[in-house]
Amino acid sequence: MPHSSQPRVLLLLGALLCTQLAAKPAWVVDPGNPGQDLPPVGRSLFDHLTSDGNSQVVPFPFEALVARIRATLDSQNAYLDDPVKQVLIPLGRSLQRSAAAPDFFASPRLVLAVDGEPRVDADKSLLLRDRLFIGYLAAADVLEVISYNEDAARFEFQIVHDYAQGQAPRVRYARRVVCMACHQNAAPIFARPLWDETNANRRLNKHFPDTKRIHGVEVNGNIDTAYAIDNATDRANQLALTQTLWQQGCGGGVAGRQCRASLLTSAVQYGLSGRRGFTATHGNGPHGLQARMQLVRKQLWPDGLLLPDADLPNRRPLLGASLISVGDIPSERWELMADIPADLEPLRPRPAQSHWSPDAAGWVERAVKGLSGFLAASDLQWMDLYLADAEARVERWSIDCKIRNTTKSGARALRIDCSDGDTSIRASLHRPDTDGQFDGRVGQLQIRGEQLGSLTLRGRQASENHLRFEVFRRDAVHSVRLHNGNAVGSFELELTGGAATQARLGIRLRHDFEVLRLAVSKMAGEDEAGLEPGPFRRAAVLNALRSQLGLEPIPLCCSNQDITSVAQTDPISSPPPDPLLDSFNRVCSACHRSESTFPPNFLAGPPERAMRRIAQCAERIAFRLAMWDLKPGERAKTPMPPQHIHYVDDEDHNEWRDRLLPQLRAALRTIAGTGLAPDADIITQPYATLRPCVSHT
Repeated sequence: MPHSSQPRVLLLLGALLCTQLAAKPAWVVDPGNPGQDLPPVGRSLFDHLTSDGNSQVVPFPFEALVARIRATLDSQNAYLDDPVKQVLIPLGRSLQRSAAAPDFFASPRLVLAVDGEPRVDADKSLLLRDRLFIGYLAAADVLEVISYNEDAARFEFQIVHDYAQGQAPRVRYARRVVCMACHQNAAPIFARPLWDETNANRRLNKHFPDTKRIHGVEVNGNIDTAYAIDNATDRANQLALTQTLWQQGCGGGVAGRQCRASLLTSAVQYGLSGRRGFTATHGNGPHGLQARMQLVRKQLWPDGLLLPDADLPNRRPLLGASLISVGDIPSERWELMADIPADLEPLRPRPAQSHWSPDAAGWVERAVKGLSGFLAASDLQWMDLYLADAEARVERWSIDCKIRNTTKSGARALRIDCSDGDTSIRASLHRPDTDGQFDGRVGQLQIRGEQLGSLTLRGRQASENHLRFEVFRRDAVHSVRLHNGNAVGSFELELTGGAATQARLGIRLRHDFEVLRLAVSKMAGEDEAGLEPGPFRRAAVLNALRSQLGLEPIPLCCSNQDITSVAQTDPISSPPPDPLLDSFNRVCSACHRSESTFPPNFLAGPPERAMRRIAQCAERIAFRLAMWDLKPGERAKTPMPPQHIHYVDDEDHNEWRDRLLPQLRAALRTIAGTGLAPDADIITQPYATLRPCVSHT
């Protein structure tokens, strides 16, 4: 090779190397692509919850709506004994927060999340867990609803207008571009610990009116409830990834259906095992689940995926305030404390939670665990009951035990310690009562190397030296099962030592999961079994499985036939036909031309009215536009329009700064007139003291 050509070769190799190193992971949810406002298919869970035939009725007052939600849920096994979690946020970050001014504590925003299971005996099983979130501000007469749409594999954003006494609430699908300015993950968001803007903050609670409850929610909240809502939003944020892996991660054709059948099988194993583990099926090696998903992954996402972030920074609205009671704080002080600095605004662009690119096993594990979240406890219960009655091979063996009699608090117990290689059990059995019944606790159980953890037991004395018992998970609705789905059967303890210090423990293992695995495998050979590429739809998949098992379908939510009403969105007025408003129409109309009053709808209506509203909002508009001149760390507020919205993306950034931004500023000053102070003076004032940008109906 001639010496003169070496620099070019080195440059070429360097360019290729940089290309390899410059990863281009794909967004699971693109914050700059909100999608269409109305559902492309299906309807929201909130619609299914509140619709009856061709009418939709949203119960009022709010306590009645909460009662409607609770009626569908299992309260007995709920965390904190309530499947509906609610907190109060008086100085929050929602679009409606200014509606409660100046008495923010008399009308706090209420945030609701569902994290409980559906009732087993419900007429229509709605899986609302981590899929229904509601924000309510009574001063605004508005509900904001985020609920899942399984057919479209996305969360829907809805507004309930006129939610007040004597009014007829109107349910509308919201402008997604407005919602995703803050909900950049296209899902619910919530603060990180310690949730100081909620009523978990005891210092904040001192400022509420002298009442114990607001809208049925205790004013003196607790941190556990806020923690539960945070967890629910985090889990909700993972639904998009699960659906992505289900829809695309297996590919198409027969191999794709077999891969999804394997995912479903493993997800059921994971659920039935108490979320302890699973066994990937459909073969090993080049034809196994892991190999298939790895192959598709390299084709679609060689550089991994970007996971969206559902967490906002914790906000301490009373930081620096030393006053104790509301009466001591003037209203203008509350206005300042209610203002949100730039680093805490939900509008601030949030980077990806993580660049997710695990190994092949991690890829499958995330898909399986995520898919298990699409199954309700009632789904696992009917599967377990079916398998318990199915014909299955029963494996039996026995191991040696040591026995010790104990007495504690006057109660006599029998402690057993059994071990044989990879199978062992340590348990305490209370002495049988007069009917021969007894219970107890298993401190540790290992079968064939699998640790099954702490369990409860119940049994009966068959004879003087013979005890029979079964083990259960606390609050579980199904049998104790191994990672492969097979059920742990009954145990039989036979005392053998003369001094009752030795015994043999008989163990039964039912190989019944094979029945379910074969049924799911057969589904892979059918085109209409819910395993084709497309969103995971619980009703379609589970009823296809029931059909394979010879069972009748059950009423699972949701079928589009359940709702005959037409989905509606808020009407958008035509752009005001005036050249002076062209730049506003191009840049601001996506969020500010709606009939909704939040955010301020200064572009709604004819040109004359739009200009009056812009003039009224001029100081705050100028302040937000001026933030573009500052470095991110110097900004008191996030600039408008938000940079992550599609029309100010990286490719258009120069055009925005050099052309559209100057045009917008020039039009603003022409409309506002000479009364508008220079930007340098405006940004020295606290944003909350500027003239309010009042919305109009």
